[in-house]
Amino acid sequence: MGEHCLPRLEGERLILTDWKLTDVDDITALLQAPEYSHYTTVPSPYTRAHAESFIHTAHMRSRSGAAYWAIRTKEDGRLVGSMSLEAPSLRGSSEIGYWMAQDCWNEGLTTEAVRLAVDWGLDERGIERIEWRARE
Repeated sequence: MGEHCLPRLEGERLILTDWKLTDVDDITALLQAPEYSHYTTVPSPYTRAHAESFIHTAHMRSRSGAAYWAIRTKEDGRLVGSMSLEAPSLRGSSEIGYWMAQDCWNEGLTTEAVRLAVDWGLDERGIERIEWRARE
């Protein structure tokens, strides 16, 4: 477990870990494509200040019952995305959110990361329902 009591989740090609302050520059570089703001709530242009704020928020929310992971390649530990499960609601549901580096799109890595988070949420956290919302 990391400093915020999140388990390290390991898949075939990926590892979900705590966010580190040293991830700021990598996050900033990865989120420069305008497509992210079209499909997610990621602002565009994405600045270093946005990345610093994101890591701070991820740490705070993880301490408050949510789970915010960095997605890294198992092979070399390279940061390739973000995965989150919000704290369960009173009705037992949680919302999942994620983004993946563009050079990893269509490789099945998002599916692998979602499965790791969903399995953990359902099996370990006792979440009854996990929801995902699309943004137009």
